Amino acid sequence: MRIVEAVLGIIILIMLVTYMLVPVVLDVQRESYSEVFDSSTEAAETTESCALTYNHEPNNIEDISISSNNELDSPIVVSYTDSTKVVIIGGLAESDTRYLTIGYIKEAPDTFNLFGWINSIPTILLLVGVFGAIAGLFVWGKNKFG
Repeated sequence: MRIVEAVLGIIILIMLVTYMLVPVVLDVQRESYSEVFDSSTEAAETTESCALTYNHEPNNIEDISISSNNELDSPIVVSYTDSTKVVIIGGLAESDTRYLTIGYIKEAPDTFNLFGWINSIPTILLLVGVFGAIAGLFVWGKNKFG
């Protein structure tokens, strides 16, 4: 019975470490980045598309921030297309010019590529723990029942 308890304890420990390690590694793999775009709108036009230099990592518009130096603008992110790296911005004043500052999250420099491999370690340890639990139950059953 002690083997089963030990293996279950190891599995729970691995799950807790995984829960804490993965977000930290992902945070290290990403960094905030901003770009400034010179933009102008025509009459009856309130949107602008801007092509980002890097991919936006989480691929959702909630993590993209936008600001404008034009007081008449109320910029919002309408959409983001991952394949083209294009952000559509709405809420801009018609027939006007502005500088749009777009803040987003990009992948950190290549020095952190090792962390992608580290992310797979908890999964490997979990599999080893499961196989260890099965082996422990097998040995326990063999010793108990002959």
